[in-house]
Amino acid sequence: MEQSESVYQTYLKQIGTQLANKQYQKALDLCDEMKAHLFANPPVNPILLGWQRYYKFLCMLKLRQDKEALDLFLSTEEHPFILDRIQGNLMTTMAAELACALGDVKLTLKLSRMAWSLVFPIQDPVQRIQKAQNACIFFDRLQMNRLNFGFARFLLGFGKSNKMPILVLQGLECLLSNYLQSASLTIAAMLISSEKDVYDLLETPPEGVDRPRVAELMDRMQKLPKQMMIS
Repeated sequence: MEQSESVYQTYLKQIGTQLANKQYQKALDLCDEMKAHLFANPPVNPILLGWQRYYKFLCMLKLRQDKEALDLFLSTEEHPFILDRIQGNLMTTMAAELACALGDVKLTLKLSRMAWSLVFPIQDPVQRIQKAQNACIFFDRLQMNRLNFGFARFLLGFGKSNKMPILVLQGLECLLSNYLQSASLTIAAMLISSEKDVYDLLETPPEGVDRPRVAELMDRMQKLPKQMMIS
């Protein structure tokens, strides 16, 4: 790039300062100004464009421009851009939150799965669990809970095979939410067959999960019909 990148570094510092001072509209205006400057002076540095896009997304969130922020996340750019893992993870997770708040169930499911996939390179299993919870928490808020059946089974199986009890708990909670919506005998059977797992969780609650949460799950599962008539 012929021009010194110090111009764009100044933009980024100014945007960061305005965000810190809660001057969100000013920060958003600087984001648009920076992008116009980038596009007017090719070649466009993909890392700088990634920072501009990330900051603009944050500004829109702070300004409660939820639909605009989600549209930005889903849009493409005239030039390639690069996001680092932290930026990509935050934007994807927040986009799933926005999609859920806006009532787009299928998009929420898609973006939650994307957010989940971003945490796999993290080696620390505790961090992975925490981030996975953040990525999947939207399922509790879905109005069409039957759409999360496959993902609930995935959480359950993944949690068991990798000895991550918190994901087992989360998978069972998703399945129970499914059952309350669908009254599916398949889901009821899966929940009843998992009662021993919940007893084990209740006896030794995993780190980060309190006993009342497990006890509540057990209580709700025990209210399921134990005898099922299939015609």
